[in-house]
Amino acid sequence: EKDHAICTVIKKDGHGYVYRAPRAGTVNIHEKLETGVLIDMAFGIDPAHPRERTIAVISSHPWPPLRRQPDDTIAQSDVGHTFQAFHAKRGDIVKEGHGLVELKDKNGKSVMLKAKGPGVVTRRQDNFLPGDSVEYARDLTLMVVGKFAPLPQSPGQKGVTVVPGMKFERWRANVGDVITRKTPIVDVRDSRDKWHDVIATKDGVLTLRQEGLRWGMKVDEVMKDRTLAVIGKFPPLRVGSGEMATNAHHGMNFVQYNYHKGDYVTPADEVVIVQRAVSPQTGRLFSLRPKISGMVLATHHQLVKGMSIDDSLEDLNLLTVGKLPPLEVGFEQKGVEATSPG
Repeated sequence: EKDHAICTVIKKDGHGYVYRAPRAGTVNIHEKLETGVLIDMAFGIDPAHPRERTIAVISSHPWPPLRRQPDDTIAQSDVGHTFQAFHAKRGDIVKEGHGLVELKDKNGKSVMLKAKGPGVVTRRQDNFLPGDSVEYARDLTLMVVGKFAPLPQSPGQKGVTVVPGMKFERWRANVGDVITRKTPIVDVRDSRDKWHDVIATKDGVLTLRQEGLRWGMKVDEVMKDRTLAVIGKFPPLRVGSGEMATNAHHGMNFVQYNYHKGDYVTPADEVVIVQRAVSPQTGRLFSLRPKISGMVLATHHQLVKGMSIDDSLEDLNLLTVGKLPPLEVGFEQKGVEATSPG
């Protein structure tokens, strides 16, 4: 394989150096060097007349074709060209006409293979070195440009999708933004050049976007599906030993917090207000009270009035209550401890 260790030598400064294969292939012949022999002596080189010292000869087999999907585009050379340089690497986002591979023809004239359409570079014949014949690639294909992979979705998450025939314009929301059902996520244009706002399909937080999209890209040409973004849920609040969660029921919308992190609360306090979102009793307000006295340790402070708790949270806990933290007592200070009556 490329970079496979062929021979190790010790330089004059005492440090080792490894000669590695410049490309994948088969070692046809190598010098029979003995351990400890000076390289110059082994090659019979006169220091006054230095010459090339070839340790091994590697022949390259034709490289198998790059795997690709039926709708991928390729950068393919003509016979007789030689490789010069890659101008895009795997994972790069390219537009139509973007220079991908630089070659030279039989007459030494520079030739640039360009992207035939927008997309992402998915595969590349990385074994090529400058001056190599393109025939090393069995099918003369040096690079593949494909479509963006679908965004992963976990249970409870939901994609923001568009209908066929849309072109990307701009993002209206960033990853990490709090999202409601009225939040615009992305702007697109249809085949008649009409502008459309794509609105969120659920409450929550924007967890993923198809970041490779650029202005004017046709969604159907560059994506394997039409999901442009994913809306997820807030992670659950931590509930440690001796702490208690304050849970809502299913089918509730958030209204407001009456207490916040650091406040002291008791089971008599109405710490959170929620509203029934489904029948029966749609619109009725309910108060949530903690199960123990203590300090508010955590809340979902990002919640906005009207957000669905089922859509937004991985569980139903809106507020965690725990014990008061101990007071710090300095070296020359003394604490006053509370004792039980009697």
